[in-house]
Amino acid sequence: MGVIYVNEQSDLICVVWGGMRQAANVVTDVNEDFPMVFLIQDDLAAIGQHTVSYYMVDNAGNEGSSDIITVTIK
Repeated sequence: MGVIYVNEQSDLICVVWGGMRQAANVVTDVNEDFPMVFLIQDDLAAIGQHTVSYYMVDNAGNEGSSDIITVTIK
């Protein structure tokens, strides 16, 4: 996957829902860009259990990711 950065001091944060990247945001100022909100399409958030996680890539190419959790929508 190629990553395009807005400027030299940016980080890409991506939300993975159901095993697929569904949303992304470029962080350029941690004081202004948080808290961060991601919206998941209604058809992907049906009643039932879903996995969710995130990963990030910084401007140096370092990668990190969260644990995968399961959420239940009732």
